[in-house]
Amino acid sequence: MPLRGGRFPVAAWGVTASIGGMLRTLLLSLLITCVSAGEAVRQLPPGWLGANANLGRATWNAPGMAEQLASLGLGTLRYPGGTVGNYWAWRDGWVSFGGEAALGHITTMARQRPPRPANTPQQFVQAIAADPASGVWMLNLVTADLADQLAMLRTAQTAGAVIRRVELGNELYFALPENRAVHPTAADYAREAGHWAAAIRAEFPAARCAALAHGKVEDADAPERKRTWDAAIAGGLAGIDALTVHIYAPSPVQELAVELARERSIDLPEKAIARRKHPAMPGLLRAARERPGLAAAAVAAARGRIAEVLGPGVADQPPLPLWVTEYNLFETGEDGLGGTWAQALALAAMTLDLACEPRVELAMVHNLVGNPGFALCEPADDGRLRLSQMGQVIAHLTPLLNRGGSVRRLAGDLPGVEVRQEGKRIVVLINPHEQPHALPAALTAPATATVLSAAALAATVEIQEGTPITALPPLSLVTVTF
Repeated sequence: MPLRGGRFPVAAWGVTASIGGMLRTLLLSLLITCVSAGEAVRQLPPGWLGANANLGRATWNAPGMAEQLASLGLGTLRYPGGTVGNYWAWRDGWVSFGGEAALGHITTMARQRPPRPANTPQQFVQAIAADPASGVWMLNLVTADLADQLAMLRTAQTAGAVIRRVELGNELYFALPENRAVHPTAADYAREAGHWAAAIRAEFPAARCAALAHGKVEDADAPERKRTWDAAIAGGLAGIDALTVHIYAPSPVQELAVELARERSIDLPEKAIARRKHPAMPGLLRAARERPGLAAAAVAAARGRIAEVLGPGVADQPPLPLWVTEYNLFETGEDGLGGTWAQALALAAMTLDLACEPRVELAMVHNLVGNPGFALCEPADDGRLRLSQMGQVIAHLTPLLNRGGSVRRLAGDLPGVEVRQEGKRIVVLINPHEQPHALPAALTAPATATVLSAAALAATVEIQEGTPITALPPLSLVTVTF
């Protein structure tokens, strides 16, 4: 996860104006300027869509876990996942750190004593037994050394894993003291990553190793380490097979709240963390959630963030494939869009856009379980895991995006793709607006479709199969197979 989200310029589409109409214009402009323009066709590798598997306090044998993993149909799972991986003690299956970590949740986890959950490599291998090569093994380059991490990979291989993908660290472009102590500069990291990649390939010849990139940074005030990371690693990537990037789109609710504060002459702190503690923020957030057009704003923010991150900053690197090992709308689940249908539609739009990016070799949703602002699986009333709305969207898309075939972006003012797979033509479209939308040229009325739809802030989604439609329903994900 990122330490801070990007900014979506809500002011650009005018809070006091009609949000719906302005967003239609913004969506059209995003389509025109998107990184992979037009209707170019790309071949999707099998198993393209997966998920980050930062379990937190969950376990692989949690009630309903196996059932939901089967339902999701994920092509890859990332172990141990995210920031925790930089502090991971694999023999314990838990975080380990002496003293105070820069991030409070790492200190809290490290101080937990048994009994506590465990997520060992052996347990992870059991979870991916149906496809032992589906693991993306994220290595600890902060609190562990190469010998320790090679031992982890050997243990996983002995347990039955096929080591095909290795990710060398997580988000080390953030200037945390722990990161800087081990990798003072980006160039230092690049040299170390090349050394690790050579050692890994010597023992696991089929393994492909990915180094960390950040992607384009628009904020001129961003810390120098993050702002210059990609350029600094470019010359030292010997033996690296791919680059990883994380893409988190900012919540339009937070940005709307800031704009509302300006309208009401409320002086908010500049820093996001301090803003959240301001006494006016709860009321501002509630007011922002009541504005029309939230789903369309979330979709526009999500798509704009992809265009930003995959811009020239990454394009300037050697022509390496990209692994997007974390992506989602950046939501905490509190006073935002976390866990709502608006977020699920934004995640669907990000997924379709990433599928059309020729360099994106795999994409992994953050996260399998945990924070309701991100989770594909959530606990039901009986404690068993079930699919969240985001989980239902991903379960709907994996059969279309994980079986090979070709995909191309559809022209028009809505997010959409055409997939050709196993002799079938499949059109997928998203209507993020609160009104029906005419069928685009890719479809003819009447069409028979599978429709997922709900109110923007709803916590449940309605799924209709074999539904005749003459227009795209409001706030819907629509799939038509020919």
